[in-house]
Amino acid sequence: MEHLSNLTDPLLLSAAPNNHSNSFMYVQDSPYDVVRKMQTVFVPFIFLFGLIGNLLALGCFLSQSLRSTSCCLYMAAKCTSDTTFLAALFVMWLDRVYVDVVNVQGMCQLTIFFSYVSGFTSVWLVLAITYENYIRLSHPHLFITHCTRRVALIVITSIVVIAVVVYSFALWTNDVLGSGAEEPLCMALVKYKDILMVMTFIDTTMTLVLPSLIIIPLVLATLVNIARAFDRKNRLQDSLLSKVSSSRDFRNSLEAKVARFLLAVSLTFLLLHTPGHLIRLKLLVNRYILHRPLTVLDATLQRLFETLYYFNFCCSIVIFLASGANFRALFTSMYCRRFVFLTQPTSSATATSSSVVEEGGIKMIKRRGASVESYSTCVENSACSKISISPK
Repeated sequence: MEHLSNLTDPLLLSAAPNNHSNSFMYVQDSPYDVVRKMQTVFVPFIFLFGLIGNLLALGCFLSQSLRSTSCCLYMAAKCTSDTTFLAALFVMWLDRVYVDVVNVQGMCQLTIFFSYVSGFTSVWLVLAITYENYIRLSHPHLFITHCTRRVALIVITSIVVIAVVVYSFALWTNDVLGSGAEEPLCMALVKYKDILMVMTFIDTTMTLVLPSLIIIPLVLATLVNIARAFDRKNRLQDSLLSKVSSSRDFRNSLEAKVARFLLAVSLTFLLLHTPGHLIRLKLLVNRYILHRPLTVLDATLQRLFETLYYFNFCCSIVIFLASGANFRALFTSMYCRRFVFLTQPTSSATATSSSVVEEGGIKMIKRRGASVESYSTCVENSACSKISISPK
């Protein structure tokens, strides 16, 4: 029976990793084989790095000082969604190394379903974050009504519900097939070929076309407004020295920091997310509309671009740490300093962390270094944009 998993799977054509398309001759040590072996090596590292990074970031965003703010709820939801996708990816990777997990009834359908849902959810959460930053910088008078914890919970719930409804087809269009000497294989059913083709085009539209049409104008509009604000500041200056000072102030301002963060988010989305969907769309058009066979070059590019796509779900922690100075501070406070404290000998830790001083007969404990209490107060009194996404 012809299997269609390679054209319907949200993991960019890899639902059955051990199977090669019958449309071209598979050759050992060919460019396709090299890329496929490289992918097999990379996936477990992508999974482990993404799992650890997303869980650490999730801990920061759900901390007491951050979880009440809308943008941090979006970030936390994205970390959860990315982790779900990576878990589904790892299950499929196990099949490539001959650990038969995905080719089991129930696990087959759920793995594909959750990968669809998590992929869709992650994309639209990025858009929600971009929109909130656009409102904060371009329409601050709407911030109080549009950027609240209640609105964030409604948006997150709506995205998840839409994803579950739209991608529920994955639960009944995939099955584990194989009889007699044939090994069981998780694949899409041929009788649903037309439905799967339509849903794959819909998925590409909802996870590539629409997000791109929204995120690019929002980012451009935000940057234009920032540039106009900078121009107005420059015109108010009376001397060249003050203009230089103004430029430096702008580069260090919240607006410039958020602009850099928006560029990081949008470029990550476009560079890692877009190529895989474009090659996927090309393969669909070639097969179902132009009726052209799959070429070795297309298959090789498909494997290469889907590997880039996987990085989209594991690199969030890198973006947060690289572009968010206050996120780095909170991350360091929660994990790095705590790790150093726990690994120090008891006597050394006690001597380093505090000293007892007599003042007027009252014992006072003075902490050396950064004060944990003052840092917590600073975090709680800061805007969310300064906590989670403002770059240094």
